[in-house]
Amino acid sequence: MPTFKNGYKGWMDSIIKVKLKKNLVNQPSYNVLGLDSTNSKNVDVSLRAMIQYYETNFKKIILEPCDFETSIFEESSCRESKKDKVFKEEVIIKYRNTNIVNNLKKDTLSKIAIIYGADHFTGIKEQLLSIGYN
Repeated sequence: MPTFKNGYKGWMDSIIKVKLKKNLVNQPSYNVLGLDSTNSKNVDVSLRAMIQYYETNFKKIILEPCDFETSIFEESSCRESKKDKVFKEEVIIKYRNTNIVNNLKKDTLSKIAIIYGADHFTGIKEQLLSIGYN
């Protein structure tokens, strides 16, 4: 996942323009969590992959003139933020959860920690239990 000026929350709010009813918090840095390239890996879905998945499975994203008036690092200047429940549920939650589980199935380590937001816990847990994890 790329690093954005205002962190994950800024990325969610300004690039995808999905306004959530919950307050998001930025993930602590990997150093703060005691992680580095020798003991961790990022297996999240890229922004490009999320957009491609959405456009392939749902509908093409059509930008409006106001979308070009603001830097991707700033809040959109569009009067009404685009709210798309399908994008949040099917792409941000389910598609990313499935990607995490698929990566876990390939891993051979006996202990794995997943650092993800609370909205992902139930879906990831259900998928892992359904394939035999405990």
